Amino acid sequence: MENFTAQRYTECRKEVELMLADNLILLRGLKGLTQEQAAEIAGVTRQSYSKWEQGVSHS
Repeated sequence: MENFTAQRYTECRKEVELMLADNLILLRGLKGLTQEQAAEIAGVTRQSYSKWEQGVSHS
């Protein structure tokens, strides 16, 4: 098993955030939703949802 360093953990986390962002954009497009509609479904503000799609982390 690989021994994660703090730097590698950060790199992996960013990769996962970007994959999530790509999937959110793709799925929202497939459903024909606006960010506002998707945010309402997710129970967050449009601004928060937009940050998710940008891969912006809160940490």
